[in-house]
Amino acid sequence: MTIRECAPWMFTDGDHDVTQAEAAAVQRLLAPSSSSALPVKDAEAQLAGRYFQQCLPLHLVAWRARGPRAGEVFRHILNAFPSAAKEKENIGLLPLHYAAAYMGDDSCGLEAIQLLLTEYPQAAMQKDIGGELPIHLLCTKNKKATLAMVRELLSAYPNAINEGGFSHQKPYERAAYLKYLPADAIKFLQHADRGRLSLS
Repeated sequence: MTIRECAPWMFTDGDHDVTQAEAAAVQRLLAPSSSSALPVKDAEAQLAGRYFQQCLPLHLVAWRARGPRAGEVFRHILNAFPSAAKEKENIGLLPLHYAAAYMGDDSCGLEAIQLLLTEYPQAAMQKDIGGELPIHLLCTKNKKATLAMVRELLSAYPNAINEGGFSHQKPYERAAYLKYLPADAIKFLQHADRGRLSLS
């Protein structure tokens, strides 16, 4: 079986609420302890495959998977192919950019960010081809982000608070303008932006 057969929802348009059965199927395919798991080299070859926009499966899970089981699928894929945390797709986005942009707390976004930063701490300071850091995308796209997710990204790269993205807006300016983040996260960014917090 392939990852595409096991999780076809990953390769289609739109968000998908991952079911318990779907998460279990990915676990059976990728967990070394499973009797039906792919050999390690086969699993890595599939997880290194490039799909829409040159995304790896790890990018696609962060982009598409929703619900409490999303974190399980994300964890299984990252555990089976940890070097995916360092891989960019065609416009320079890492899996961390996707997790920051699309995974809310209801989809284990904080856990995904923590796992990615453990695997590749420098991801928090990596820009896409337009100059966007993961924190910029969280402020721009993620309507389900939390204060904890903001804290995690800024703790990993405190100077991000001073960086302008594609529109030359710093994270606080972007968050205050769009108002997608919860009020406590915007206030935290405001204090950080004004130097009232120690982020290092």
